[in-house]
Amino acid sequence: MAQQVVLITGCSTGMGLDFAVTMARNEKYIVYASMRNLAKKSELEKQAGDSLSKTLFIKQLDVTKEDEIKSVVAEIHADRKRIDILGTGRMKNLVSTLVPGPVKITFIENVKKNDLGAFADSIDADADEETKKLAGNMSGKMQKMIGSESQSPEDITRLLLEVAATEKPHLRYATSKAMTELMSGKDAVDSCGALYTQRRLT
Repeated sequence: MAQQVVLITGCSTGMGLDFAVTMARNEKYIVYASMRNLAKKSELEKQAGDSLSKTLFIKQLDVTKEDEIKSVVAEIHADRKRIDILGTGRMKNLVSTLVPGPVKITFIENVKKNDLGAFADSIDADADEETKKLAGNMSGKMQKMIGSESQSPEDITRLLLEVAATEKPHLRYATSKAMTELMSGKDAVDSCGALYTQRRLT
């Protein structure tokens, strides 16, 4: 079976990095791991190990820049003739949508340490008491959710690999109980008339 060609964005840290490294270690995939700033590629190179330049190739790609998107996609098509799987935020997705909740990455840790702790205190001093109370409640709930519901990038990668190997994947996959409950309140049919099928990571 031919190897699937994968393009993943945001690979300097977190889920993108874990997706890229894990898939590149699997002989089923050729991975193009991209990031906005190549100065931050050292951790990816370190974790890629023997996969680097064999099944994992690092590319510079800022998804807000159309010329960079076109250049990288054209390069991959020139080399491989296709892109089978695309993991990204802005570019067109070719696979199902994974809907994770909080993930244990540097960004979440920074939020816990900095933003959320000071969230309620950042409300204007002239705000009414009800607004201050709502802000405090929101801060507490967000802290609790991040602390109890956050998953590791490895958890999400396991589901990604399962979806990628599925011949007829579902449209959406929730990765936690909290996200399953959140998605359950959404319209079950998308704009094209297809059903949203939700599957929680177990």
